[in-house]
Amino acid sequence: MQKYFIILGVILFLCIVIFFLKKKALSLKYTLLWLFLTFFMLIISIFPDILSVISKFLGFELPSNAVFTLLFGFTIIILMQLTSIVLREKGGSKKEGVGCRWVVGRGGGGGEQLSSCGGKS
Repeated sequence: MQKYFIILGVILFLCIVIFFLKKKALSLKYTLLWLFLTFFMLIISIFPDILSVISKFLGFELPSNAVFTLLFGFTIIILMQLTSIVLREKGGSKKEGVGCRWVVGRGGGGGEQLSSCGGKS
């Protein structure tokens, strides 16, 4: 019974990823990693014996240790991908000369500049 709930959850996750792809909330090149992860989870949930084979191949005594390590590895890969996106976006804003400024208002419409960034004051 648990197997069917896991398969249903993976299929629901796949639908969410495809929905975000259709709405263009995610671009295709960033979605490929999520699709790969989803299909990997689907294969493992349909054929759970594969996990034992993978854990023995990688040298783990228990399949749960292999699951923990694989999930940690996928998390690191996703964090690296997100970091590259943020760095690319940050680099793009510097090229365009976009700055940021925080201003505190003083009742009469004037303001006092507290901080600025992007090289412009």
